[in-house]
Amino acid sequence: MAESALDRRYAIQDNGSYFRAGHLPNGNQVLMGIQLPNVTLVEFDHAGSFVGVYCRPIATVGEPSSFSPAELADSGAVTIAVWQDQIGFVSATIHLRPFYIDSAWIGIRDLPEHYRDVIENPEDYDDERRETLMQDIGVWRERGDFVLEWCEEYYMDRAGEVTSS
Repeated sequence: MAESALDRRYAIQDNGSYFRAGHLPNGNQVLMGIQLPNVTLVEFDHAGSFVGVYCRPIATVGEPSSFSPAELADSGAVTIAVWQDQIGFVSATIHLRPFYIDSAWIGIRDLPEHYRDVIENPEDYDDERRETLMQDIGVWRERGDFVLEWCEEYYMDRAGEVTSS
């Protein structure tokens, strides 16, 4: 029997740079990362269903707008590390059900934006381009790839590893 879209679980490996994935001592799963001017943590229950989203400001001395992107990334990494210690975070591959937080542009999509566009607006493409993209979509789906949106699109493979961004 085919798996329904709502039953599918998406593996996300702890990336260590773009975002962090892991477990809490209570078995809940978390996805966290920088989302300027905050660090954002998205929590899921043990079955991968969305629980909530939490934010902490990036710890800086002075106004965040006065820092370079590299300085903010460094301060964000420190904020993440401190928060992880406080909550007992353990790095791990997590398995999530579909979710999307419109206000934060965080979530899972089955297809990248350019593939969704050709499906939603086929008349915008000439026959040859539309056919090529539809073939690409077939290959994408066959592989089990998906998109994690975290301020940008991260193309993920079935195992939960980032393949492109």
